[in-house]
Amino acid sequence: MTKSAKIPKASGDLLDELVTGNHILSHQKVVDAFGHISVRHDKDPGKFLMARHLAPGLVSPKDIVTFDLDCNPVANPAGFPVITYGMGEPVKIHMNGEVVDFIPIRAAHTGGDTNIKFENANVLFIGDFYRNYGYPFIDINNGGSLKGMLEGLDATMKSADANTVLVPGHGTLIKRDDIIPYRDMILAVAQKVQQLVAQGKSLQEVLAAKVTAPYDAKVAGGTGASSERFITEMYAELKGSAK
Repeated sequence: MTKSAKIPKASGDLLDELVTGNHILSHQKVVDAFGHISVRHDKDPGKFLMARHLAPGLVSPKDIVTFDLDCNPVANPAGFPVITYGMGEPVKIHMNGEVVDFIPIRAAHTGGDTNIKFENANVLFIGDFYRNYGYPFIDINNGGSLKGMLEGLDATMKSADANTVLVPGHGTLIKRDDIIPYRDMILAVAQKVQQLVAQGKSLQEVLAAKVTAPYDAKVAGGTGASSERFITEMYAELKGSAK
């Protein structure tokens, strides 16, 4: 996204015309490749306006985004977040009578994981580093890590009590103690993969060893591609740390 010190505001009439144009295209069932139309910014010829990714018939003036001539959305400083957070203490906000905690999780599924806890409801959204459908997905290409996943599971258990409802990104609702066998499975498989790495085994040899076999019957959707992905990601990280 391109940053700009100051973006002149397009005229209201131009925005209204662009919105109307989207609605007409929707009504006539005539849309371009993006499903939208664009128009040159009337205050800045180096920019153009187009609706965000949304059905044309639903577009309103607030959905119009400014782009540069290379089709990059231009960030308006007025839209930058006022509250940000890193790996420190959770950020707490109050919304509709609820207290919501944004709890940063070190690189686990990806490099940008966050748990969200609704204190009054005692519900904890835990994202994708836990799943009870398929084996864990350590997305190493986007910053995920085995170490971070284990740390994230420990942090999740500390954020919950015995009655907290946990909402994973994939699978069914769980309680805190359901994390224990999941974490233990990851540790056991990691130990086996580490042993094979230490023996100089190749990835294909590790996959052929079927180290997840003791768990395949217990993991819904856990066989085949899910298991192979899990072992491949784990092998890559452990192989790298062994160098």
